[in-house]
Amino acid sequence: MSGMKYILITGAYGGMGRAAVDMLAARGYGVFALDRRAAEDDRQNVIPINADVTDTESIRRAVERVRGITDSLFAVIHFAGIYMLDSLVEMSEADFDRICHVNVYGVFNINKAFMPFLGSGGRIIITTSELAPLDPLPFTGIYAVTKGALDKYAYSLRMELQLLGIDVSVIRAGA
Repeated sequence: MSGMKYILITGAYGGMGRAAVDMLAARGYGVFALDRRAAEDDRQNVIPINADVTDTESIRRAVERVRGITDSLFAVIHFAGIYMLDSLVEMSEADFDRICHVNVYGVFNINKAFMPFLGSGGRIIITTSELAPLDPLPFTGIYAVTKGALDKYAYSLRMELQLLGIDVSVIRAGA
């Protein structure tokens, strides 16, 4: 796969992640399909990586796997995330921590680990939510909090990385 542009996609075996992997691999990109449920994959141009975006050691192994193939990524695309319905005053601390770690820290962890692979012209794409941060419904508040945090994170990251020629974009997907 020499001369190929590579893209890392988190949440690569979920709905939007799988569709993005399929589309980009079909267009000739080498796709590192990172997911906790990654398995052997016979799709052309798809390199599965079993990793958890909340686990530092898991991410370190993913970095080594990517480094064994390339030292350059064209893009990092974030789809990994969880949706949780719960009361903001009744939910457990463990659930609060879990959704924050997956939805917010996971993006931070992956960007930090794979930043050395991105150069000028690189891209980071973060999936947030169309409505959740703007107009959350009852019991969707924790999801809205995490997606709102990602919006602000992406905006701030965009301001910093533009100095390096790296674009940061947000996808605000609907239901």
